[in-house]
Amino acid sequence: MLFFSGTIPEETGNLHNLELLHLERNHLTGYIPEKIFNISSLSEIVVQWNQLSGNLPSIFSYGLPNLQELNLGHNFFSGEITGFISNSSKLAIINLSSNNLSGRIPESLGELSFLQVLVLQDNNFEPT
Repeated sequence: MLFFSGTIPEETGNLHNLELLHLERNHLTGYIPEKIFNISSLSEIVVQWNQLSGNLPSIFSYGLPNLQELNLGHNFFSGEITGFISNSSKLAIINLSSNNLSGRIPESLGELSFLQVLVLQDNNFEPT
């Protein structure tokens, strides 16, 4: 089996026609380069089971209008889920489980009319 290690190259953000980014179950560290969140054609970001980190607000502020699946589970992401997540209105699957997320779960998740799967366990969310 081949595993990638190291960081996700910044140049990945130059792949302007990229639709699927699947890098799950590797040994990736660091953060997801912000340029990736400018790729409007992306429909799936799946990077679960790595050692990636970073703050979620910077991820969700971009919008990604075609994003249908966001799977960041089993990493070391921190921060809060912000209302910006509703900018990605086509989201059907969100998995943010087993990270270091905190704060309250935003009501704006209820605005995601295509949402079918929401997995948030094993974080540090505040009770409502």
